[in-house]
Amino acid sequence: MTIKEVATKGHENAVKRGFYFQDSEQAIKDKLDEEIEELKTAIYCKDYKPFPDIKRLDDDSFQFAFERYIKNTVGAELADIIITALAGAVELGIPIELFIEAVQRNNTLRRY
Repeated sequence: MTIKEVATKGHENAVKRGFYFQDSEQAIKDKLDEEIEELKTAIYCKDYKPFPDIKRLDDDSFQFAFERYIKNTVGAELADIIITALAGAVELGIPIELFIEAVQRNNTLRRY
């Protein structure tokens, strides 16, 4: 899945749930704050479960596997932060792929 696909799908889901109903910027900030707190908890609890093979599961089996092995893990919370940030970029009209490329290049050129 590309960055653009993640951003677009995340944005579509957020819009469908009414996430950006009134103040988009505040909604994005609030959601990122929430996801960061959940990530802190997952890291504190050292919740690093092995990722199950979910590709061939039907929806019911997937939901069970998600609840048992994925939800609230460090990986899931990192994914939530990434999806929220990318969807926010779509909502705000930011060409995030260009910014990612520029920041990565700058990070490479930085002298530490």
